[in-house]
Amino acid sequence: NILGSRWTADVIAADNDDGERYRLSINRPFFALDTKQALGFQIERFNREIDLELLGRDLFVLDAERDAANVFYALSSGRNEGWVKRWYVGARYLDERITFPGNFPGPLEIQRRFVYPYIAWETIQDQFTERANVDRVGVTEDVKLGWSSYAELGWSTDEFGGEGNVLLGRATLNNRSFLGEKHLLSFAAQLTGRYQLDQGRSEDLVASADLSYLWTQSDNWRFLARASVVHTENLQLDRQLT
Repeated sequence: NILGSRWTADVIAADNDDGERYRLSINRPFFALDTKQALGFQIERFNREIDLELLGRDLFVLDAERDAANVFYALSSGRNEGWVKRWYVGARYLDERITFPGNFPGPLEIQRRFVYPYIAWETIQDQFTERANVDRVGVTEDVKLGWSSYAELGWSTDEFGGEGNVLLGRATLNNRSFLGEKHLLSFAAQLTGRYQLDQGRSEDLVASADLSYLWTQSDNWRFLARASVVHTENLQLDRQLT
């Protein structure tokens, strides 16, 4: 927090053997369910090596360069009958350059640029409970229960500085519920991807769902079962489901 205010700053500078990353973020977030507005700005440069694998063996090493920025403003009416609704407007910039090695059986370079405004909508159910040893051992936590969701849609065109006529979106849906005092059921689903309007096809579409069950057997013992599924369509050459 900046000078003890509600404004937050996040600075990252990393120089590693497989790349480097720099990020600056300044935000005034929704720090409470009754917070009426939020705004923020973020800029990032991320250069790294990406491994393309087959059965756990690295086949190719790609050089990936990524420049990104995001600015947003959001409004909320606060808590109303047990729910919180938030509306976002913003703009994103994304420029990615992928370089393949000379022995790669395909294109040696891919470049993507998206510059777009976006709108988003978020809902949160005001339902919390105080429990210990749920997500962290030996810590009393405010466990978020009930439903929450987020949906975002943007439109990138040549007029904005992007490449092509593209819809970009992402959505999440989450729920957590206690089935009695000792049984906690959690569900999470996520959808991300793009749709090329000129070509009439999706790109980098990833849909995932995760279900977990936590059984509190005693003060010292927990049983956890988890299942997840991921579906992809038209992944680009630099993306893999591993």
